[in-house]
Amino acid sequence: MKKLIFGLCLFAVFFLSAQANTYETGAIIDSIPIPNKDGENFSLYLPESFKHDALNSIVFIFEPMGRDTLGIEVFMEAAEAYGHILVCSSAIRNGPYQRNFEMTERLINHIFSKFNINQNQIYLAGFSGGSRLASAIASLTNIAAGVIACGAGFTTAHTPSAQKFAYVGICGNKDMNFMEMMSVRRYLQNIKFNNTLFTFDGNHRWPPQDQILRAFDWLSIEAHKKGLIEKSEKAIRISYANNLKLAKKAETLKNPLRAIEEYERVLSAYKTYYVLDSVATKIKTLKKGKAFKGAEKSRKIAFEKENKYTEIVVSRFNQDFNSTKKANISWWKKQLTRIDKEKDSANLEFDNMVERLRFKIYAMAYEKRVFAAPKASEEQIAFCKEISQLIYPKFQ
Repeated sequence: MKKLIFGLCLFAVFFLSAQANTYETGAIIDSIPIPNKDGENFSLYLPESFKHDALNSIVFIFEPMGRDTLGIEVFMEAAEAYGHILVCSSAIRNGPYQRNFEMTERLINHIFSKFNINQNQIYLAGFSGGSRLASAIASLTNIAAGVIACGAGFTTAHTPSAQKFAYVGICGNKDMNFMEMMSVRRYLQNIKFNNTLFTFDGNHRWPPQDQILRAFDWLSIEAHKKGLIEKSEKAIRISYANNLKLAKKAETLKNPLRAIEEYERVLSAYKTYYVLDSVATKIKTLKKGKAFKGAEKSRKIAFEKENKYTEIVVSRFNQDFNSTKKANISWWKKQLTRIDKEKDSANLEFDNMVERLRFKIYAMAYEKRVFAAPKASEEQIAFCKEISQLIYPKFQ
């Protein structure tokens, strides 16, 4: 896959051989078929600024359930702000990687035959399993300028190392993969891989569009540093001011962990352009303060508890799933009660931990019910539904 896709990318970019475009701009065009491949359809969005005879930036979006129009909708504001073409397949979804690699290759080949793509502005983005797929493709091919990884990191088989793309993680603080994304951030920092992590108040879902906009703002700054794109001095100044404002807002709202996250991003992203001694001093001051130390300690304890509970419920779930006749729903009710008692109205980190654990259990049940291989039995499906309803009674 690596050699073939990369070669085709260069051909499409340098020879400008794409066919004439007939698609409407500023609207989602869905159910576009890949020629001679039944069921391999995708949705497309061309920004209002799209020009067929110019090199265009593009975002390939991977939606874990194949909800292609939803994947497009999340990125529409960013597409208009930065002029990106958006592409999202309804066929590429959670499943075997080799199958998804092959469909992605066909999708990329088709898109490059239709549009003129700038090799310096190819982006891959995804949510949950789609995030892992985006990172895998970027790591295998190294064709991407950037990856936007929402709500999940990467697999051990497809781990970024020496590639040149920039990595943006986005994750809600109640997301079941929040700890994972924090770990991904530390790993990438340790190997000096160009990355950042945006966190927001929310659970396991596509991020709000303002977070996607911030991700592309950061990516554009990093691309400008490398000389891949041109940003005006005014645009850089506005970007800096907006990010500094968000850091100050987090500080005002007495959210020291978020404030440090924002200030450190400001320092890293804009120190090339401005003298930021005041920002560096602010970070040091906040880290010495009681508020930050207390919040950091609470998060550490919450993570330790989360790891402990996760080990318990994962082990018990696998045991009950494999032997449904011995499954004890009363045990699950008691365990959920124990978890819920960890909530603390005075400690946001503990509240977030409880939400992450509950969704983690729900996700296990859903994935086993839908994606188990071999296929789940009727008894196993019934067990998974029962567990799911204990977590979220209104959902199956």
